[in-house]
Amino acid sequence: MSKKRVDEATRAIVAERARFLCEYCLTRQDFSTVNFSIEHIFPFVSGGTNDVDNLAYSCQQCNNHKFAVDPKTQISVPLYNPRTDPWNEHFVWSTDFCLIIGVSQIGRATIL
Repeated sequence: MSKKRVDEATRAIVAERARFLCEYCLTRQDFSTVNFSIEHIFPFVSGGTNDVDNLAYSCQQCNNHKFAVDPKTQISVPLYNPRTDPWNEHFVWSTDFCLIIGVSQIGRATIL
């Protein structure tokens, strides 16, 4: 089975839905030195589709992060899913807004 590229219209829908923020870490695209990508939440090679509900707007660092071990408990956990997981249950900004802090197993593992 060959992977079909996400078409430009779908890319635009995903980026606009995300308000041009990485859906994992909430970094703004215009603050990044590299282009953001469209990421499959459930991987294409594992049966995921190009349906917009399975696509996330992602910075390169978050897109490269595909596994998750909570550094505090050493337990494997799923990565943060921007479609189903409330961001505020897993992350907070530091008081100076320079760092995202994981406050759950999923949050800590995702920000590594």
